[in-house]
Amino acid sequence: MSVIEKLKAKSLDLKRSKNFELAASVAFVLSEIEKVGKNNGNRVTTEDEAIKVVRNVLTRIDESMKYDFSSGKASQEKAILESVLPQMVSYEEVRVEIATCVAFGQNKGQIMKHLRAKFGSLVDMRTAAQIIDEIGVA
Repeated sequence: MSVIEKLKAKSLDLKRSKNFELAASVAFVLSEIEKVGKNNGNRVTTEDEAIKVVRNVLTRIDESMKYDFSSGKASQEKAILESVLPQMVSYEEVRVEIATCVAFGQNKGQIMKHLRAKFGSLVDMRTAAQIIDEIGVA
């Protein structure tokens, strides 16, 4: 089930349980996701793009929670959004993939491109870059 499908199901569940405030928040995230594809050639938003939008919204929620300690709604929104995200690729999987690329003589740029192509938005590219730097690839 895609991130968009999971969010639609959560929104419907929230509406059924008469939690309209959280349902509206989820609907907002869905509209932000749909905007990405519409603004880029009037197409359907891809899964990777949807994941990026959800992560950006989560970052904004984290920022707002730093300054508003009483916001139970924000923590509920955060929990809902985190529940729809797929599992990130583990540190060890990234490390093994990088080691394989190094064995084939790839440079840092080629390795990063390979990781993005293989894992998409499920890999933390900052962590990957740190691993590559630790290994000492140029």
